[in-house]
Formats: sequence, structure tokens, C-alpha cells
Amino acid sequence: MNRVKGGCFLRQAVLRLGFLGVALLFGGSALGSPGTYPFRSLTPWVVDLIRIDHGFAPQLDWSDPNAPDPQALRDAAERRPAYTTEGLVESENILLHYDVTDEEQAALAAMIEDNGLLDVVWDGIVGPRVSGGLAWPAPDSDDGNGGDSRYDIYIDNLLPGLYGVTYADQASGPYQYSAYTVIGDWMDEGETSVTMAHEFSHGCQYGWDAFEDGWWFESPAIWIEDIIFDDVDDYLLWIYDSWRHPELPLDASQMAYPHGIFVRWMSETFGNDIVRQIWDRAAENANPTSIRSCRDVVNEQGGPLDWAGTLHGYHKALVDVSRFEEGDQYTKYKLGLAGSMAEYPGTVSGSVEYTAGNIVELEVLGNQDAVVTATLEGSGLVASLMLGNETEWVDYPFELQPDGVLMGVTAGGLGQTFDRAYVVITNPAIQGSIDYTLDVSVDGWEGCDQQRVPMTSSWAMSLFATLGVAGLFRALRRRR
Repeated sequence: MNRVKGGCFLRQAVLRLGFLGVALLFGGSALGSPGTYPFRSLTPWVVDLIRIDHGFAPQLDWSDPNAPDPQALRDAAERRPAYTTEGLVESENILLHYDVTDEEQAALAAMIEDNGLLDVVWDGIVGPRVSGGLAWPAPDSDDGNGGDSRYDIYIDNLLPGLYGVTYADQASGPYQYSAYTVIGDWMDEGETSVTMAHEFSHGCQYGWDAFEDGWWFESPAIWIEDIIFDDVDDYLLWIYDSWRHPELPLDASQMAYPHGIFVRWMSETFGNDIVRQIWDRAAENANPTSIRSCRDVVNEQGGPLDWAGTLHGYHKALVDVSRFEEGDQYTKYKLGLAGSMAEYPGTVSGSVEYTAGNIVELEVLGNQDAVVTATLEGSGLVASLMLGNETEWVDYPFELQPDGVLMGVTAGGLGQTFDRAYVVITNPAIQGSIDYTLDVSVDGWEGCDQQRVPMTSSWAMSLFATLGVAGLFRALRRRR
């Protein structure tokens, strides 16, 4: 099921009109069966629309046939949910609304109350650091809309697959808004828990800086799910594209959810408060400055890692996932490559977008250890040669050569000691792309003609014993 989280500002067009309303919202296009959506989240579109309405250039492609209708988004923000018979679950800071005549809503409300989720979410996100909270600023007051000054969460009959929505309620500052949240009644306990954390964090963000970049709304919201509810691991469903597309910059619109893993990398490197510090910096003015704020705040942390080192460390961790605290859960993700060398000496040329990484695979063409020498031409880049096996990875950073132009590295052990190798190239700039040329040579595989790994006799005999003649023949054909 293609599930949707986060769509902020979205109201009657989806919540009350059902599938027909969804079709109308998306320009009248047919969206397939209920539960099938053209986007995982509408939040970036809503944030983009808020910026557009305040004179900023759009960050998204509103001419896309699947783009939501702007006026429908604006109209959807006019009314809160209303129930024939309203029930309430109350905590000190959050008010949960639901329809007592709806069995699913009533059951979900009871689960939320029994597990104290309203307090868990508030205390985890807004609570002070000394008690384990993130100390984010509370959502701005809505001046009593929804009943009183507490933050409002509504349970409603959202289409299956749409987790919840949080939208701006009314202006509370020059670029701040109060907000409220609507969650679907179709979710189980784990999904409900992380959705409440995800959506409530959007309420805080609207009170911080409603004009900020769309990716910086969603990536921290994905990260916060696992911070507040570590055992649910729903975030694993959304981060896989960070492995498949390391070549995309941090603020690429299609990477707003996947780059939650980059936010996690920063928090694992510097502590959870780094996210709040970046939001505070970005909110100092109305202009969207999320990437610049990330760079500046990271550079101010001190210690051995600056922005370039942090970003490059993240790209290396995509290769060696054991560098993440929950890396054992990321081994299933397939790594997207910018190139692959199968002959030596070899050359790969490319271009790296700002904040992005290119990963080039060096195929192993011999089973005896060889020495790898690589040079990289590309001013402003950071690069490393990574050699690994089943149990470890070793980094060899590229260093500036005497000519002052090329970066280079030499390392041994590829073949027997290390049976896999990658060159990881990072562009730490916050705008623009950098072209590069990578040259690699290998000393020690001459007997293999430096083109393909030959099958050793032990390898062939083992495969023969397992597969028989026919199976071995098919395997040999596949290896050509």
C-alpha cells in the first residue's frame, strides 16, 4: 500500500469528499483505487503554496499533471472537523477530538488514552532536555479555536493510506502560524503513535518558520518518529531512496522523506539538539535557508568534523551501514552507483550536485592482494577510497597531490584481504555542481588481465558439487 503522511493544510477536499474529493484536489485526474496516491505527502506542496502566497518562488513543479490544485488546498484550510457527537480525550497540553458514534474512532481514541500517547508526544518533543525531551518550542496558540488554548488533534475517516494531516490555522507572527492535526482512524497502534509524533512536529514547525524549505519540514519529522517511538521503526519504509539516489541534493523535493536518515546521521554525530539548533537558525529570517543553516550550525559545533566531513561521513555510511546506530536494519537497501570500473587502468567522469554524493564501484578482478592508486580532479570535492569485506571497512581519504590540482590515494589489500571497493565523492557546497574525473590503476592483478575475476579451481569444484553439470553451465553463462 502506498501510504501518505504529513499532508499539511489539507482539509475538506480529502477528509470529507472521499475519493472524488481527492480526484478533484489533484486537478480532476483519476488516481486509481482509494489508497493509491501520486505523492506520499502533501506537506511540501502546502509549504510551497504558503511561500508562493507570500511572494517566494515555487520550489515544486505545479504544472505536473499530478500536482494538487492550489485553490483546493486553500479552500481545504477553512474549516476544522465537526462531529455530530464529539468525544474528547484530554491531557494538560493536547485535546483529542473524535466522533463517539464511530466505532473505529472511539476505539482509536481509547487506545490513545490508555497508552498516554498525548503526553508521550508532548513530553518527548516539547519537554525539557533534563527529562529526555527535545525541548522544541510548543506550537503557537490558536486563540481558543477547537475549544481552548490546547493543541488540537482530530480523528477522522481518512482514506486508508493517508496517515494524517497538519495544516496552518492562523497567522501568529510575520512568518509563523498556529496549527492543528487530523489523523486517520484506520491505523494500528504503532502507526498511530509515529503519526502523532510526525504530525505534531509539523505543528511546532509552523510556529517556528512556516516559510522554510519543504524538505526541512519532512526530513526532521521522519527522524522524530523514531526518536519518540524507537521500537516502531516505521521510518524504515521511507528512507530507502537515500541509498538508491545519493546523487540527489539534500533539498531535492522527492527526497524529503528519505533524507530523514541524514537528519539521523547529524543527530547521531552531534546529539539530538542539533536539529533544534538548525531550526532556530533557519527561523532567524523569513527566507528559506535550511541547507545554509545546516552547514553553519554544524561548522559551529567544534570538534574534528566540519560540514564537509559530516556530509562526507554520511555518504560513506551509506556504503558501510554499521556506522549508523541501527545500521543492521539498513543492509537490505541497494546502493545507487554513479559508475562502475571493470577494467584497469580506468577512468570515470561525472558531476556531483551540491550536498550530494557520487559513489563509484571498483570491481575486484583478482583474488590476490593488489595495490590501488586513484587520482581525482575536481576542485572543492571531498573523496575517499573505501575497501571492505564481510566484517570491516577501511577508509583511505584522498589527499591533495604536489601539483596542487589532483587529489590522490594509494592503498593495498584489494583482492584477498578486501573483496569490495568504492570511491565516495562528496560535494559539500550548498549550491551548484562540480565536475570530476576519477582515474584508477591497480598493481598486482596482471595475471588476471585486469578485466574479470577468473574462477579458481576450488570455486569451480564447489559450484560443480552443488549444482551439477547443468547448473554449472548455467552459472558460467551468467558470469560472462
